Amino acid sequence: MIILLEWDFHSYDKNRHRIQADTDHIGPPWWPRWLAFTRVAVTDSGGCVDAGTRIQSWITSHPAFENVVSRDYWVPCSTWVQGDEAQMRTCEMMRDDIMAFLRSSRPLLLRNGFPEALVDELQRNAEKECMDAYPPQFVRLQGVHARKKSS
Repeated sequence: MIILLEWDFHSYDKNRHRIQADTDHIGPPWWPRWLAFTRVAVTDSGGCVDAGTRIQSWITSHPAFENVVSRDYWVPCSTWVQGDEAQMRTCEMMRDDIMAFLRSSRPLLLRNGFPEALVDELQRNAEKECMDAYPPQFVRLQGVHARKKSS
């Protein structure tokens, strides 16, 4: 059996519509804007950020696997969702993961040539957005599992 889970380097609104953000201007929403800059930096460095949208087709088209099942998991980016204790812990963990991602991807943006003042502004505002839990946002995780064909 193979089990894969990947995200698509985008953020989604409370209706699960992709939030469009680019690098052409600076302003809110900040977390999606950070992701736009990150996608550029990863791509410019020779990386690929498309695994989250491609894993289903990769596994479906691979001759070694059968019974491919795909599912989207929608995880709130912060504590804007009200729920039971377990759901709130998940929201807090996702928020904390985003905060760590902001810190850990900062060198990538700087190495890509984005000015430090710009990266500072993006990071500061994305952190505030996550801590304030506004605007409400999700990340989408694409999960795929399949069985290996018997030989």
